Amino acid sequence: MSIDQRQREIVEFVREHKTAKVATLSKQFKVSAETIRKDLVELNEMGLLVRVHGGARLKLADRESAYSIRESSHLEDKEAIAHLALQLIEDDSTVYLDYGTTTRAIAEALVSSGRRLTIVTNALPVADLVATSDTLECMVLGGILRRNGGALYGPTGENALESLNFDIGFFGCGGIDADAEITNHFPLEVALSRKAMSRCGRVIIVADSSKLDSIAVHRLARFAEVDVLLTSEKPSTDVLTALEESGVRLGVVDSH
Repeated sequence: MSIDQRQREIVEFVREHKTAKVATLSKQFKVSAETIRKDLVELNEMGLLVRVHGGARLKLADRESAYSIRESSHLEDKEAIAHLALQLIEDDSTVYLDYGTTTRAIAEALVSSGRRLTIVTNALPVADLVATSDTLECMVLGGILRRNGGALYGPTGENALESLNFDIGFFGCGGIDADAEITNHFPLEVALSRKAMSRCGRVIIVADSSKLDSIAVHRLARFAEVDVLLTSEKPSTDVLTALEESGVRLGVVDSH
């Protein structure tokens, strides 16, 4: 087995088991503990896992990057997800679009579609796009502004949600994992998102492939609370099993 192949399989082993000891990996791959330690150093430097004392663990999703950087990454995947998302929206619906770059891609697709819908959002970038449409009505939740991403959060928005109901809602996330389930980064935004989910007839998670088998700090939702997951790559076997057991429909797009 080549070094590259062994290191790829080490990453897969750690993703499957979440953590792994040097001794376990040494036995699994039939190489010395010193060789495994060198592999873990290199894989840690590449950002594929986190080296810890005596072994390695699954890499937590990185702290949320700047909005402009996230907006330009996986752009084709997000556009393909947005195209599929439009097929789930019925005419004259009330649609909730949560903060995030994939939900912004959905907003952009809706503006281009010319459909008549009511959009409710806590994201200023989404509202700015919807405001350019002659056919989309827009309602913006109030709250405290977080400058990285232009999201609004806090009790003002949560209180407003008490009197609102949505036919369908689209929510991004920071990570999807078989055990941690659906997670995100910023706790106060997560609280508002969870409140919005409770007001939706259908809850749709939209996530490009970089979110699969990653874990952010705060749980956004359990799989059982979600109706559909739209993503750009087939999830791992563990995630697929968890989705099926929870009754979540899966849509995998082909950005090409």
